[in-house]
Amino acid sequence: MNESARDEVLQEAIETATHLLEKRGEFFPFAVAMTNNEEIRHIQAMMDDGRPKSDNIINYLIDEIRDGSSHDIYQCVGIVSSVNLSDTIAEKSSAAIRVHLDGIGMDAVVCYVPFALKGNVATLGEVIATKAAYGIFLR
Repeated sequence: MNESARDEVLQEAIETATHLLEKRGEFFPFAVAMTNNEEIRHIQAMMDDGRPKSDNIINYLIDEIRDGSSHDIYQCVGIVSSVNLSDTIAEKSSAAIRVHLDGIGMDAVVCYVPFALKGNVATLGEVIATKAAYGIFLR
């Protein structure tokens, strides 16, 4: 997998999350995947609960992605959620879009994009990337 696939999945994830924030003020976790045919797909969890816990949705998405990867469908995926980043030194927190990226032949990374939402306009900060504690794909 090349870096451009990862960048394309990250960009699509950020754009979709931003759109949802501006339209609804929030979003449930979802996934963006690039297939082996270089098509972008969005994956949503269809849960029975009207307000499911984010962890339950993320676990569902991971299961769906792992099922697809066992059939060699996906080359790169990103699980997208909304989180709060804490700055313990400045004693403040900020909302952020979190994208857990993983792909064939790459190390998993987590990217955070701080945002401020005023009315229906989201202002994005710089992307902060860190090595992920775990991969999404089964290795």
